[in-house]
Amino acid sequence: MGDLRSTYENIFIGGLNGPQVIGKFKLAEAGIGFQEAVSRKVTTMRGPDIRRATWLRCAKEFELRIELANGNVHKFDGFSRDSFEPLAEALRLNYNVTLEARDISLRGYNWGKAEFQSTYLSFTVGQKPSFEIPLTEVANTAPIGKQDVSIEFTQPEPQSGVKIREDCLVEMHFHIPGMATASQEPVLGEDGEALTAAALFCDTIKTRADIGAAQGDSLVTFDDLLCLTPRGRFEVDMFATFFRIRGKSNDYRILFNSIKRMFLLPKPDDLHTMFVVQLDPPLRQGQTRYPFLVFQFDRDEDIDVSIKLDEETLTSQYENRLRKDYDGPIHLIVSEIFKGLSNINIITPGMSYKSMQNHSGIKCALKANEAFLYPLEKSFVSVPKPATLIPHTEVNVVTFSRVNNASSNTKTIEMKISTAAGEYAYTSIAREEYAALAEYCRNKKLRVTTELGDGTGGYEMSDEEGGDEDGDKKRKRALKDEDFEDKGSDSDVDLEYDTDASSEGSDDDEEGGSGGSDGNASEEDGPKAKPEKKEKKDKSGEPDKKKVKKDPNAPKGPQSSYFMFSAEMRNKVKEDDPGLSIGEVAKKIGAMWKELSSEDKKVCACIYAVGTDTNEARM
Repeated sequence: MGDLRSTYENIFIGGLNGPQVIGKFKLAEAGIGFQEAVSRKVTTMRGPDIRRATWLRCAKEFELRIELANGNVHKFDGFSRDSFEPLAEALRLNYNVTLEARDISLRGYNWGKAEFQSTYLSFTVGQKPSFEIPLTEVANTAPIGKQDVSIEFTQPEPQSGVKIREDCLVEMHFHIPGMATASQEPVLGEDGEALTAAALFCDTIKTRADIGAAQGDSLVTFDDLLCLTPRGRFEVDMFATFFRIRGKSNDYRILFNSIKRMFLLPKPDDLHTMFVVQLDPPLRQGQTRYPFLVFQFDRDEDIDVSIKLDEETLTSQYENRLRKDYDGPIHLIVSEIFKGLSNINIITPGMSYKSMQNHSGIKCALKANEAFLYPLEKSFVSVPKPATLIPHTEVNVVTFSRVNNASSNTKTIEMKISTAAGEYAYTSIAREEYAALAEYCRNKKLRVTTELGDGTGGYEMSDEEGGDEDGDKKRKRALKDEDFEDKGSDSDVDLEYDTDASSEGSDDDEEGGSGGSDGNASEEDGPKAKPEKKEKKDKSGEPDKKKVKKDPNAPKGPQSSYFMFSAEMRNKVKEDDPGLSIGEVAKKIGAMWKELSSEDKKVCACIYAVGTDTNEARM
């Protein structure tokens, strides 16, 4: 190469989403090499394989784009303007390749032409490239309506615990109107119907992305797995560094480095087991994020699979975390393979909590959705929708409601878990589960409070209190304070007492203030008499009628015919449907009363008349 420069420092790989990968770029007669500064990883390109070289403007510097014979494209950014001539000369002499200088479209137009070039999607405006998308970075693509397509990108993984500070491309939307055509003929889909241009664009991205992202066969494939979150049935392909879930309209590629925790939770129905995978960053489906994948398996379903790896690789690379062949329950096989490939332990329920039915979880409701709550050793987990993880370290207080109301006929309680991030209210918990839940919270040193039946007060139960004598005193004091109610001076008893006292006091004043035997006194000699109260008058001008005192010994008035009918039918309705609440029973009895004929209602009226005669006879 003579005096031509062959080595360039501070060059970084282009086309990556996330932090820059800086290294050393070197040209030699045999080919081109790039060594990363941190990982010391070396990327080489043989001279005979180089087919095309392009020089492009890239932000403040310039980019060298090299296309190989197999269709792969390598980009190297960070070259200065003065590097064009030495690079062009080296490429011409060593590889017989001409370095082409291309202009970039800087108009800012968002309307152009999309072209697929090997593993890149190029967007051109007026015959000039505007930007390129590496299809190897595509995580998912899906149509939005009939004319739009969404492309989601794989998020870079942080290295050595260092946070990523660079901006990352997350998602792009393309608007592609019209129908797909080839040689002026409509393109037909698998069902024989004409495809829209957006649908063909989406299918092409999926095919091209597979070339770079999923080269080679999967290690193992699971067909038709039921996923509760997001809802659907998926085919799961397991690769060395990622797994792929494919559905009818969605296709996701998820790195094993994105998995934070995994749970294997037996459902409290003795029929199913749920496998929960926590993801960070979460799975995106449009504007919806799914931080958890929840798979459900039948406990009695068995499968047998084989991993496409040799024994040497299983021993050296995976340290015997995987086996060659598996045979047994599907939930155990899937979870064990996930554990072996991701090297993350699976969390299962311990012995610190068991429900009244000896289950590890309880049925409840969260945000009007059916849920199953699992009190684990270090956290609460509820699935499937919305899947929620609450570590014990984030819990401020656990509040139980409606556990002390002895007169309540409700069969459920509420459990609220308060954290700094918000409050999680679990409702429709069976009342008999309270004792086990409260004991679990005490054993885990969680602060527990219990509200009274109406939710207006309660007592706090700490670890030291538990069920000892002091705790009983506090509960009794709380109940006493709740039952006490100050009637005030406006109650009926006070009014009656004041009326009598007023009349008696006026007589005493007249007698005591007379000073003589006639019992009469003038205003000057005796004490001042209290001013007489004015009689209240209604709108017609006539004085209001005085309230008639109720005789406490008087018998109760007769019930109406509807109430007598309701009392007679209540037990029958409860026997027919024991699950009805008090309000639902009343509604059903009201509907039955409306359906009665006039003759049947007359019978009830006769019973009412008999009751009235009996009452008058008692009086």
